[in-house]
Amino acid sequence: MKHLKKRVSIAVCVMVLITPSAHAQFEMIRDASKAFSDFVREAIESTKLPQTKPGTQPRPQPFKPIIGNWYDNHAVITSVAQDSEYEQYNYSWTGQIVGRVNEIGEYIFRADNGCQITGVSSPYASSTMWSIFTQTKNCPFEHLNHRMTGRIYKEGNVLILQLKDPPMAMGRNLAYTMQAVMQSY
Repeated sequence: MKHLKKRVSIAVCVMVLITPSAHAQFEMIRDASKAFSDFVREAIESTKLPQTKPGTQPRPQPFKPIIGNWYDNHAVITSVAQDSEYEQYNYSWTGQIVGRVNEIGEYIFRADNGCQITGVSSPYASSTMWSIFTQTKNCPFEHLNHRMTGRIYKEGNVLILQLKDPPMAMGRNLAYTMQAVMQSY
């Protein structure tokens, strides 16, 4: 705005020196400049948000439905080798898994076979589904200790944790899966 005023002032001075009817042109430019300034000011004022006091607006809580402590006595972890030379990596476990999801979507789950699943969730397609990015560690087989993706679903009072490691090649079956249907405690 400061530069605009300088430019208008310079333009007016040049007009005064060049034309005898500069006074009339000066008035016309001043009126146009004032009208433009008023237009801009009204546009800015009309787009301002109403003032609210801090704390009066409720904060979004996308993880509220899944916050808490969860357990499942029949969780399943499987690893199925895609090639016969890797059959020694086949693994299947069913047992207890317990864990917690906090207020910002971070979670930790521990299975009684030693696996620890940690990561962060993010809201997904609905208010009952979250996308998760997971790191597994301390599992009995080293090949189970890596990053996985999956989903957390909330159906009634049940929390469903599903992790999958998609295969590298199209048309092949999943290599690793983990699933738990958990209750709150």
